[in-house]
Amino acid sequence: MPTRDGVALGLLVASILWLVPRPSQGGGGACELSLRHSDVLYNYSLASPTDKFPHGVLSEDGFYKVTVNETSLWFQVGFIRTDQNSPQKGVVVKTSSIGPKVNCSLSVSVFCDSNEAQVSDTFNITGNCDYAVVLRHPSGCAKVIYVNGKGWGWFGTLMMIILCLLVGYVLVGTIYRFFFLGIQGIEAIPNLEFWLSLPYRASAFFDLENGNQELKSDLKDLYISSATQMDVAGNRKAVVIHVPYRLRKAFRKIHVRLVRELEKKFSGKDVVLIATRRILRPPKKGSAVVRPRSRTLTAVHDAILEDAVYPAEIVGKRIRYRLDGSKIIKIFLDPKERNNTEYKLETFTGVYRKLCGKDVVFEYPVTESA
Repeated sequence: MPTRDGVALGLLVASILWLVPRPSQGGGGACELSLRHSDVLYNYSLASPTDKFPHGVLSEDGFYKVTVNETSLWFQVGFIRTDQNSPQKGVVVKTSSIGPKVNCSLSVSVFCDSNEAQVSDTFNITGNCDYAVVLRHPSGCAKVIYVNGKGWGWFGTLMMIILCLLVGYVLVGTIYRFFFLGIQGIEAIPNLEFWLSLPYRASAFFDLENGNQELKSDLKDLYISSATQMDVAGNRKAVVIHVPYRLRKAFRKIHVRLVRELEKKFSGKDVVLIATRRILRPPKKGSAVVRPRSRTLTAVHDAILEDAVYPAEIVGKRIRYRLDGSKIIKIFLDPKERNNTEYKLETFTGVYRKLCGKDVVFEYPVTESA
């Protein structure tokens, strides 16, 4: 005869064997079931026992065997019923034994209880040989697999991750600037001016397109990749606008007018337009891959230099090597565009140093008077 503990555990396991409904003579099946209700998929399984309430089930010839304290109990699962409106509450499993003379059944109601396992001491008689009992066990709790059509979704999750990273950057930067750099007050927030001016900067092109009739038609098909504010020499600040490489010629056609209007919008900040370019690594030795000349570091840095000083052209270049091994590059610009570029020479130097890490000095060649 099975012990009381063995019978109780056997009833418990039988009650949470979520199988597709079948006759009592049916064969074996998996110890789990998935139930969908209101676009939510619930899963009940014995395949992953908990550390707090371990158990195990073996399937042999359609019967399920539970062994506890050297006592074995065999049973079959016949009919399974649950509340479709409240699948989180639990399940009702009916086990039956059909014989030539006596037909008996036992209905086990399993209620979800994540804290403890509890079995009733008595059975309720519901018929001649029909009994009912109530159990409480963590395995009666459903696991939500997914929610269809609800929740954040992948895009909402991505936006939440980006927002958390942004908040973390501001928080860590503020702590570092306050405690280690000694910056007090609201100035401890990193890039404060950038964040405050971001909405204004994003609307600058929109205002130009709608407010300036001369640029409206030219800006119709143009857009920018990004905009960054940089601190250059002294208290001067520059706004570096990165434009797509394929649109660089279209931007150069309206460069002078566009820069003039943007500098008015940005209240005195110097504006520099740079085409976005990508540097490729040198190919490995023996590789058949050919790197284009325009994708080398030298070519990209030279192209950035040409974009920064536009509309002026570079008419000469000299490299001066110092005794400590460092070098400084001296760039000579076309004097024809002196009126449009002379006030921004310090800005060109600071922007190029920030982007490429090289020291550059800009000058205009001395021309002999006739």
